[in-house]
Amino acid sequence: MSKIFFVLIGIAFFCSYAQTDEVYNRFLLGNSYEQASQFEKARQLYEEVYKAMPNNAQFFDALIRVELQLKRYNEVNLLLDQRIRQNPGDINLYGLLGKSFYMMGNENKAFSVWDEGLKYAGDDYAYRIIANYAIDRRAFNKAADILKKGQSKSADPINFSFELANLYAITMQFKEAAEELASILKKIPEQVQMVQSRLLTFINKPLALKQVISVFENESRTNQVLEILAWLYQEDKQWTKAYEIVKKLDTITNSNGGRLLGFAESAYNSKEFPIALSTLTYIVENSKDQKTVLKAKYTYTRALEDQLRNDLIESPQVYKPYYKEAFGNKQKVKDLVGMYIQIAKGNEGTIFAYDSYYRAGLLCQDIDDLSDAEQYLAVTAQSNDKEVRAAGIEELGDIALKNGNLDKALSYFSKNADNGAISVNKRNASQYKLAKIYFYKGEFPKCKDMLAIVTSITGDNAANDAIELSLIVNTQITDSISLVRFAKGEFLTEQCKFREALEEYEKSSKNQNNLIINDLAVLRMAEMNLALDNYENSIKILESIALKETPGIYGDKALFLLGQVYQYSMKDYKKAAEIYENFLAKYPNSIYLDSARSEILNLRSKLS
Repeated sequence: MSKIFFVLIGIAFFCSYAQTDEVYNRFLLGNSYEQASQFEKARQLYEEVYKAMPNNAQFFDALIRVELQLKRYNEVNLLLDQRIRQNPGDINLYGLLGKSFYMMGNENKAFSVWDEGLKYAGDDYAYRIIANYAIDRRAFNKAADILKKGQSKSADPINFSFELANLYAITMQFKEAAEELASILKKIPEQVQMVQSRLLTFINKPLALKQVISVFENESRTNQVLEILAWLYQEDKQWTKAYEIVKKLDTITNSNGGRLLGFAESAYNSKEFPIALSTLTYIVENSKDQKTVLKAKYTYTRALEDQLRNDLIESPQVYKPYYKEAFGNKQKVKDLVGMYIQIAKGNEGTIFAYDSYYRAGLLCQDIDDLSDAEQYLAVTAQSNDKEVRAAGIEELGDIALKNGNLDKALSYFSKNADNGAISVNKRNASQYKLAKIYFYKGEFPKCKDMLAIVTSITGDNAANDAIELSLIVNTQITDSISLVRFAKGEFLTEQCKFREALEEYEKSSKNQNNLIINDLAVLRMAEMNLALDNYENSIKILESIALKETPGIYGDKALFLLGQVYQYSMKDYKKAAEIYENFLAKYPNSIYLDSARSEILNLRSKLS
């Protein structure tokens, strides 16, 4: 008898299990229909499985979800009413019911349902749940009211302040958002970094920054508020106001110039040189911390150098593929060199000293004082910092090239090329320069091997340059005479001997048997004429390349450069615009396409 009993129990369990399995299979099928946006089919299946297992929350949620998709609001409301009577304290049910009323257009009823649900709120989480339902329906003002209620009753109102600030920022109520964040600072001053990070999420939106500044200007001037206000002034480019606050903070916190140095570096990085220089001067004159003074002196000199180099960046020469940089005032450069050397000699063996020698060496190169440049860079090449040392070695190699000493240059670049401890970019740059030296020396197989190493590293500037040189070497390696002549022109160009280089390119251009070298030599003739300011000659040559019926591989480069000549040297903006527009039509796949479009936009503003 007992055996029969257990058999019957087993059969019942098996049938129940099979039935449950069948229900879940139908539920999964409903999921598939829902994901395919076949909501009516999904609803029918969800309704079946819900009736089979009405206590399954997953089935209930799925049914409500598709009913809302089908806008069957009365059915949703009936289901939720029944559920609420069974579970009157379930906050989510009130949230869903309010959502349903809101979707059917009954906003007042939705709000009253949400308020009714909040009567059962036992913790902060309940207010957030209902607020999220309001936010989901973009009822932002109601959501803010709900969060304020939660905030007033919470033992930890700070988190509500952050949430309200986020909500106000979303709805472009920037003043209110700032007020919430400012209130946090009053209660917990240590939250200054968090407050700043939250402000950063919206102060760049239109009109936001001014409103936020006005809020913090009216707050009590605690150190934390001053810190935020100084940062906001910097973001608003009110550097003088920011300086006064940082200066005050530096004194209050006994930073001895540390805060001011950080401010000066921010101004320097933003290219606000006048305020950076005046701040750095104040630090040097008033700080008693020698490390801070040293950093200030170095940054001061760098700022002066950058100011000077900005003139070069804005020079009308920069569009030219080749030109010799020229500072307008060599004495200013020499004065800067003297300042760097003074810093270096007063701090021998430090990173500031090695970097100062390096900067002095670069400046000496720029004014063709190669002897002093070599002297200073030789010191840099002894630095304990591997990257600084590598930078000095590379510059020494460049000086050797300018002096025409290929073997010496090869020795320098080899040090970096074989140094696995330095960055890949630095190593690759030296390997490319080694390839160029072999090219200049006429050792084309070695050049080819070195280029293969460089081009194997993708996404590097040196690799891009190496590809162009590879094209010349690999296609013309059997014609060594033409390559040697062309390489001589390239070496002279490297030395900025543009007139002598032009003569060599003219010879190379007359060899009609080597089309690639011929075409490139003609392009180089135009570029050398540009470097020598022979604009009329350059225009004629560029036109002869670009306006051919069947342009060569350098046709797009020549036509784009022709537009640049008219734009920056001839100042004929109308002609330049016509050339760029012709370029867009003729070379829609050129790498210069975006640059041409940008130039057209610039010219239209000048011509209008």
